Amino acid sequence: PVGPDTRVLDFGCGTGLLTERLAPRVREVVAVDASPAMVEVLAGKSLPNVRFGVAKWTPETISDGELAAGPFDLVVCSSVCAFLDDYPGAVAMLADRLGPSGYFVQWDWELDPAAAEPFGLSSDGITKAL
Repeated sequence: PVGPDTRVLDFGCGTGLLTERLAPRVREVVAVDASPAMVEVLAGKSLPNVRFGVAKWTPETISDGELAAGPFDLVVCSSVCAFLDDYPGAVAMLADRLGPSGYFVQWDWELDPAAAEPFGLSSDGITKAL
């Protein structure tokens, strides 16, 4: 699904490791992260077809700013969803930004129910949100 006309949203882009690899293969990447320090590192990479911003996108704040404007052909979330306060709400919000044949790709840490400090997402939680 990635090609020269593809428009990508990298949600929780961090320092832009994934954005760097996608940018040469697509028309545009919109990269957002809640951390100004992370986005500053991405900005220093001077990728010509990447727009970036600092935003804590939640269902309440997603309408703020032009970065929210879809549709996107691909939404990627790499190791970020486990940190979201409202995972189902975030998935719905991101799905609303997808075009009719768009893809949502997420990879994250799986929750270990036996762990003392829960970290990650359960398979059941992901299925329910989708």
